[in-house]
Amino acid sequence: MNLSKTILLIIIEFSTKFGMLKIRIVKPVKIKVRSDPYIWNGTFLGSFDQSVILNQTDLNGLKYVHISLWGFKSYGILVSSTQSTNADLLCIYDELKEVFGLVKTGTHTLNIKGKKYVLYRAISTNTLHLDEVI
Repeated sequence: MNLSKTILLIIIEFSTKFGMLKIRIVKPVKIKVRSDPYIWNGTFLGSFDQSVILNQTDLNGLKYVHISLWGFKSYGILVSSTQSTNADLLCIYDELKEVFGLVKTGTHTLNIKGKKYVLYRAISTNTLHLDEVI
């Protein structure tokens, strides 16, 4: 998955020679800027080590995590997948919910230390404040 965008940056030089404003493009430069990976559309985010999990807690049988990828932080529910196809199917099922008028949860797949996981979007509610629990 390509998580970067190319931005064309144009450097402009201004000068006032002979009482006239002169504008000249000095050099167009392309830079890559990393995009927020948490768009929750079932995509594979990549392979990481354990350090991407900033904090975790088990609550009601679910593993809630505070995760950081490329400096972008989010909360999620991390579910281990015993088969790689199982993880991909869970994400596809979630994406298909909208076709049937259901609210999708929001998912991603990722590998942590060689093991495949599904990351579900976790949202704070009136009774569950993730920043206080995790």
